[in-house]
Amino acid sequence: MTINEIAKQKNVSLDTAFDLFYNSKVCEMLSDRETGLFTYAPQDLAKMV
Repeated sequence: MTINEIAKQKNVSLDTAFDLFYNSKVCEMLSDRETGLFTYAPQDLAKMV
């Protein structure tokens, strides 16, 4: 859902959205439970990329 939201918000292809997300600090921080990012809505995560 986050990838789709990035593609929509940034008006890019899904491939580009995947690249943007997986190479972002947000993706890195998402796996760290202490950040709490795993509780954020996909729309909010997309805005942070």
